[in-house]
Formats: sequence, C-alpha cells, structure tokens
Amino acid sequence: MAARRFVFNESNILALNMNAEHSTSRVEAVLAFVWEAVIAAMQKRNNNNSIKNYVIRIPIDLRRRTQPPLPQQTMGIIIHMVEANWEVSEGPLDYKLLVKKIQDSIKNVTKHSYDVKNMDDRVRTMNKEERILGSTSLCKFPFYDIDFRWGRPKWHLWEA
Repeated sequence: MAARRFVFNESNILALNMNAEHSTSRVEAVLAFVWEAVIAAMQKRNNNNSIKNYVIRIPIDLRRRTQPPLPQQTMGIIIHMVEANWEVSEGPLDYKLLVKKIQDSIKNVTKHSYDVKNMDDRVRTMNKEERILGSTSLCKFPFYDIDFRWGRPKWHLWEA
C-alpha cells in the first residue's frame, strides 16, 4: 500500500473544471484527474492487457443525505464509501467520462437509500482483473468545526 498527499492550488482546480463537460466540485475534478493518471500508469506498467476494470472508492458524508435528516448534534462520523468503475471495454480513457462516473456514483447514493456493502465481501469479490484506488477528501467534512477548548485544528489527517 502506498499513500500520497497531493495539494492543488485554485488555478489548477479551475483548469480541471474547465476540462469537465458538466459542473463539477473541486473534489470530483481532482479525484478524476488522479484516477486517470493512476489508470494510465497501471496500463503502461501492465502492457494494457491484464487489468480489465478500474475502481475508485470515495468517502461521502451521509449526514446531509439521510432521510429524515440527522440532528446537528449527532455524534460520530457517518460516512459511506461509493465506487465508480471504468472498464477497459468502454473505450479510450477520458477525463470527462471519469468525472461523470464519479458524479453518477455520488448522485446514486443521494437519490436512493444507500446500499451498505460489507467491506469484507467487496474485498473477497475483487479479482486479478480489477484494481481499486482508495481516496479520501476532507472537504466539507466538519472536522475543522470542532473546538476542544485548545483551539480549532489547523490540519486534520486520515492515516492510510
């Protein structure tokens, strides 16, 4: 397992947004960019033939998506991992398509009651023709709103 921290400035994110066909969030734009780069690198390393499916897992905050809405004072982190898939058989690798796949996977959870997948079952069903990229983003998560009387955090980190 490898973990990296990437920091994108505002002008880079705006450039990514300009390349997307639809209105996109900062997180969607950056995740699609990183996912595209990882897929391209893996295809080059594996001579384009052994891996057939590429998956990105994205954490989303369910607090704003539950019905009825949770009270503001609800304790704990309530997240769900959504997956977006790109299969080699779908055609050439395309940033715009990856953005749309990410957006659709998030919208699917928002529109419907979310389907909680058992992590162990998901890992067991992964095969040699599939690669999963895990991602995190702390954008819009309320970590920086917490004050334990020694001040608000300057930087919060999830460990890989």
